[in-house]
Amino acid sequence: MLAGGTRIPYEHFSVVMHKERRLAMFTASNVDHSNAAKRPETGKAYTRAALTGLTGKYEMEEWVLDPRLEAKYQIPDAFYTKDNGAFDKGHICRRDDVCFGTSYQQIRRACGDTYHVTNCSPQRKGFNRSQDDGIWGELENYIGVQGKTERYCVFAGPVFADDDPVFVGTERVQLPTRFWKVVCAVLDGHLQVFAFVLEQDVHDLPLEFQVEAKWKRKQVKLKDLEKIIGLVKFQKKYHDADQA
Repeated sequence: MLAGGTRIPYEHFSVVMHKERRLAMFTASNVDHSNAAKRPETGKAYTRAALTGLTGKYEMEEWVLDPRLEAKYQIPDAFYTKDNGAFDKGHICRRDDVCFGTSYQQIRRACGDTYHVTNCSPQRKGFNRSQDDGIWGELENYIGVQGKTERYCVFAGPVFADDDPVFVGTERVQLPTRFWKVVCAVLDGHLQVFAFVLEQDVHDLPLEFQVEAKWKRKQVKLKDLEKIIGLVKFQKKYHDADQA
């Protein structure tokens, strides 16, 4: 996947990708929300718009492929933007968590790094956004508030299951339904670890063709159907894809 290893380093965080799912298997980040680290230079604007270079009210950040990784192992931005807004581009490593440093340029670099598609996963708006009571966003905010007084290490990622539902749009993507975070902190010289698992609901999405129990009883093998029809033969590739 990546020349020399599987870890993709960014400013203040790293990503390990899953080859088949084309999503981050997990991210590992350092988190510092102290005022000194968040605003190292006076006279600079540290808002999201300023750090990302947005100038208009309706402008959105551009998510980009990472050139260090072959494009076929990444889900492109079009999957999120051209499928009627079915999904948010959910940050796995939170943007605000890694926007700290000793200079303004370092913070801008960290901010920009989080907008690689390697760092996002399909998340429903009601799961991702704290302003819509999204539990993922609420947990991010909770960690951020506590990070004002001490530094953390945070690991995060999706839970991949073989039976995850599939969404077919501009890309065919198997959707994680659960996501996890691990917060590592130090208290009185001792390591403390806090692990969380959160679940999103994707059942109201138009997913790929599914056979419910009622119709499962009527489903037959393609080769058996050929015998019944008698006059029609399907190519081998259809037999190889037969779900019965």
